[in-house]
Amino acid sequence: MSTDLNMEYKEVKFGDICREVKLTTKDPIADGYDKYIGLEHLDSGSLKIKRWGLIAEDKPTFTRVFKKGHILIGKRRPYLKKAAIAEFDGVCSGDIIVIDKKDNVIDNIVILLIIHTDRFWEHAVQTSSGSLSPRTKFSLLNEFIVSLNPIDAQKRILNLYDSYQKIDKAHDELIASIYNLKNNIVHKCLIGDYEKFSNVEFSISNKKLKDLISINYGKSPLGIKKDNGEYPILGSSGVVGYSDEYLVDSDELILLGRKGTIDKPIYFKGACWPIDTTFYCLSKKSERLNLKWLFFFLEGIDLRSLNEGSGVPSLSRATLEKIDISVPDKFVQDVIVNILEKIEAVEATSLNKIINVLNILKTFKFI
Repeated sequence: MSTDLNMEYKEVKFGDICREVKLTTKDPIADGYDKYIGLEHLDSGSLKIKRWGLIAEDKPTFTRVFKKGHILIGKRRPYLKKAAIAEFDGVCSGDIIVIDKKDNVIDNIVILLIIHTDRFWEHAVQTSSGSLSPRTKFSLLNEFIVSLNPIDAQKRILNLYDSYQKIDKAHDELIASIYNLKNNIVHKCLIGDYEKFSNVEFSISNKKLKDLISINYGKSPLGIKKDNGEYPILGSSGVVGYSDEYLVDSDELILLGRKGTIDKPIYFKGACWPIDTTFYCLSKKSERLNLKWLFFFLEGIDLRSLNEGSGVPSLSRATLEKIDISVPDKFVQDVIVNILEKIEAVEATSLNKIINVLNILKTFKFI
């Protein structure tokens, strides 16, 4: 027996409160679907889907259908903790599990909050299979034991979630403002407009990317991955595992996607193992370059427009090396980096506050 919101509950299996949805379509557009969701559109730890692709533009081969209100769970690399509620109908990747509630649960939000707990993700990771790209499946998640509150308690928790949504909306508006401010500054770098960043004279050099950095191929992590390894293994979307070995040890580097996610540069410090679908980029010591400035610059470029793959998005080293860059004196770069890092700090603080609110919901016994 529990008190307040944590009133009497019973232990059930995850499969007792939800089911896997297995709807498909052969012709998404003809069937009225215009949006699709890939794993890259699910943000780690987020309850909402804030990005998606357009079927008519990207022509994905996905056939799995989801409906508004369904939960989408990333089954590949479950340690990334990707699961969110769909707010529209569409199709999704085969690496996504679509689930819907059963009658003993008042709303899919209740199930989503259960999913976003450490215990659930630990179960998903422990029961997944595969070394390079581990996958889970519903039949394995099905066995996870849930402490489920009765319907009345679920209703009260949903009221709390409504308050969370209001905070989340305000957070989104703040992040949008921060994003626009950051983009305006980066845009000035892209067009070479640096006058507002210095009250003293400075020079600007026109360079190719190859003049500033060396662009090196990553290497397959096959055989070196260890769960308790010291060094992160980096893919184009971030950390994908750990190892006791490293491929490069540098004060700082920029990671660029070679295959798959090609439009999200990563700035990293220290020893790591970039995988073979990435390039790792090191500063040429002869150049007076703040590498963090170059990272921000590359974030502002539409790298997807340089895609050379007909199926999986791809970039070649030769294409990257030809990118034109207007480079101001290093002290101007330093000023810009200082401003952008302060903006990022505000963004991180805001994100931490919304995570803390979500953690309050996680204190109740039903999850």
